[in-house]
Amino acid sequence: MAANANNVADPMETKDPDQVICLNEKLTGSMLPTRVCQTRRNWIKQGVNSREVIEHSQNVGSGQPGGN
Repeated sequence: MAANANNVADPMETKDPDQVICLNEKLTGSMLPTRVCQTRRNWIKQGVNSREVIEHSQNVGSGQPGGN
């Protein structure tokens, strides 16, 4: 596993898609971070979905395929 500057293993480097990974996320409008736990598979799926939404938003009205 890869380690960061604090010599702590990065949980996203694991190959087990069912490993539960918890991250602290700071939500917009909130001063306190919220702990969010999901499987590695769900974190990856969430990242892919976010990229697709961003790409679609950028293509809308641009004349690119998939845009209106």
